[in-house]
Amino acid sequence: MAKIVFFSPREEMLEQARRVMERLDMTDVELRLVSSSNAVNQARKAAEAGAEIIIARGNHASLIKRYTNIPVVEIVLTAQEMGLVITKANEILKKENPVIAVIGFSNMFCDMSHFDEIFGIRLKTYLVKYTEELKNAVAQAARDGVDLIIGGEIAMDCAKDYGIPSLFFTSTEDSIQQAFRVASRVAYASDMEKKNSAELKTLLDYSFNAIIRLNAAGNVILLNQIAEALLQKSAREVIGKPILELFPSLEQHHLDQVLYQGEDIFSLFTIVNDIEVAVNIAPIKIENHVTGAILSCHEVRKINELETEARRNLYIQGRIPRFTFDWLEKNTSFDADFIKLAKQYAHSDAPLHIKLDSCTDAEPIAEAIHNASLRSGGPYVSARCSAYSEDNQLIHLFGSGGNDEIRGVVEEAHHGTLFIDEVADLVPCAQYRLLVLITENVLLRDRDNRPLPVSIRVITATRQNLWALAEEGRFRKDLYYAITTLTLKPVPLRERKEDLVRYAEDYIENFCKLYSKYIKLTKGAMARIAEYPWEGNVYQLRDFCEKLVLTSNRRSVDEIQVEQLLNESYPVVKRWKPEEPIVIYKDPEAALIAELLEKYNGNRTKVAREMNISTTTLWRKMKKHHIGTKYTV
Repeated sequence: MAKIVFFSPREEMLEQARRVMERLDMTDVELRLVSSSNAVNQARKAAEAGAEIIIARGNHASLIKRYTNIPVVEIVLTAQEMGLVITKANEILKKENPVIAVIGFSNMFCDMSHFDEIFGIRLKTYLVKYTEELKNAVAQAARDGVDLIIGGEIAMDCAKDYGIPSLFFTSTEDSIQQAFRVASRVAYASDMEKKNSAELKTLLDYSFNAIIRLNAAGNVILLNQIAEALLQKSAREVIGKPILELFPSLEQHHLDQVLYQGEDIFSLFTIVNDIEVAVNIAPIKIENHVTGAILSCHEVRKINELETEARRNLYIQGRIPRFTFDWLEKNTSFDADFIKLAKQYAHSDAPLHIKLDSCTDAEPIAEAIHNASLRSGGPYVSARCSAYSEDNQLIHLFGSGGNDEIRGVVEEAHHGTLFIDEVADLVPCAQYRLLVLITENVLLRDRDNRPLPVSIRVITATRQNLWALAEEGRFRKDLYYAITTLTLKPVPLRERKEDLVRYAEDYIENFCKLYSKYIKLTKGAMARIAEYPWEGNVYQLRDFCEKLVLTSNRRSVDEIQVEQLLNESYPVVKRWKPEEPIVIYKDPEAALIAELLEKYNGNRTKVAREMNISTTTLWRKMKKHHIGTKYTV
């Protein structure tokens, strides 16, 4: 059982405690006669001697709780005990409705709200938290004209200075017995906690995973030997520290998800001391209340660093990528889900394919993935298929043997990452060699019958519909399946209206500062920007905002000005039939309406139905864009 020590300022309380110990069969409790001036020092010595719980009253309890971390069970005076003291005060005063002051610590009294009615007195309470407040409390009682003060030693001494009679709080065995019972329950709970902790520690130490137990604040309270080895720190160095300090890749929102939302985290990849680990975090719940969490992780594989000479050669060859996920988040418009998935894919070695729209560059994405991967110490090599003729593709990518040996980019990417942009432009022979590279990890070169083993992570990208090309026989289906093991597709900015508006507002503000101009867009103007398709993504939006700031001659910019600048900047040219003249519409919406009118031979009802608008709305849009009125309903 946890060791319990009883502190008392008076010998008579110790005698009461001895009788309670015999009655409750708690003879192993240690009793100490302690003065207020020595309470903290005695508590610390008791703790060094193995004490785990201290029973104390009033000033003793307050001081020990204030200056130590030892659990304290406080002796609370019962209503019966307070009633006896007040009865004695009445006998001393022999006065009708006397004013009696109770001065002491708030932690030692029962509820006395009805004592005035019961004992025919006027009771005033002066409750304090700290010893130094007791003198002021007695002085206030004196000013209030009390007839008698009930308190501890300090309050009684101060009462003498004011000539006010006083009585000492006298505990009976009732309050002491109640404190002993509470201490016994606390000791039992402490023993059970130690038992559970010991069992859990044994279980953790025999686990094959690194396991760390966190409290509700996200600090470490327990870890096993494997976790110590992973962190390269002893338990003494780690316990009490925030987990975010030990796992730098973990972020506050990860902890919030577990400790506040009660959700678990599964297979979050991070790197600790050059070891990649998969981390799982599960909340500990008691009656739907999260009291902490268990973090477990296992090693994925150690990072293989290149030798110094090999790394130096990478710099000489310009094979060090620049872009990181931090850069992407700060300088691009990729959506958060896309970035999150890309980070997860960075920890895989499987082939990755990036599907792009017409105005997105995949190079920064591929470089960021490489920099966050296990291959970040190796080379990053990119190849743009459209930059080479069909005859030169094979040599550039795969190289050749013989007397005039040529190293291709695939060989240069050994132990690193190979990024192939516009993979749809590969000639059939190059498609076959790429398939062999991915499926068999070997390099096939021209004029060389020896397949070379290589270790490469392949990332591809294209703006074309690969599946459509495969269906037409222009791209190998087996290669399609091989390179699309993992797939990334960013959501265009035009489909994320809130992000679009935020970027537009930031660009307007930045360009206003740059050119010392101050313009403000009306709600209609911002709405027109939000509804424009922005096929050029964030780059087109940024250029447009700069032009808008430069060309605006008014402080307030409305939707008419935005519409005019859009029409001037991005006209849409459409040729309907070879024999007909070119028709120019300066708005994508106008082009769509004209195309549908042509498709349905001018039937506005069918056009409106396909656009999911009314014929009246269609009529207004036709007038707005000056589209001919010869079409029928």
